[in-house]
Amino acid sequence: MFAVEAEILFSLDPSSPVGLVFENCYTFNEDGSWEDPLFPLGPFPGVWVQHTELPKILYTATVDDAFPGLLLIQNGTVHPSRGKGVQRLTAYTTVFDQGVPVVEVLSKGKAVESCPFDF
Repeated sequence: MFAVEAEILFSLDPSSPVGLVFENCYTFNEDGSWEDPLFPLGPFPGVWVQHTELPKILYTATVDDAFPGLLLIQNGTVHPSRGKGVQRLTAYTTVFDQGVPVVEVLSKGKAVESCPFDF
């Protein structure tokens, strides 16, 4: 699980303006399932795939069955702790509606035992 600070980089939704910063948590389960508690009307379970091994892990997470036409794709990197004891995450998330990108978010955070935020 990673606690992140996320910033909206692009948005067609006036209720989610560019520059808005918010807190979130991403859960990567061993069975390949993935959770983003703030995905619209979520949380909806998704899946994640790891593309590389340690030390730097590249992954893709998706949610594509929450609503017809709505798709979330997150491409991220988990950076090694480098002796600091905590892995770091950097991820770009894009939400598509009927194939059109409607929101893009940059998330940066660190590994945690449990989500420190209330949703």
